[in-house]
Amino acid sequence: MQGQFMTADQVAHAAYLGIQSGDPIIIPGTMNRFLTWLPRVMPRTALARIIAGAQEPV
Repeated sequence: MQGQFMTADQVAHAAYLGIQSGDPIIIPGTMNRFLTWLPRVMPRTALARIIAGAQEPV
């Protein structure tokens, strides 16, 4: 999956705005927000397989 990465300045700006507005949790970027929501609806077996694959030595 290819996408556009946020720069450090963009992330810092989003964090600053979130802190100023009183948000307790700040997740900048649409894809990041989607990825935090995905495990809630994904079957646990599929999620476990993905996590196991990510933790394998390279």
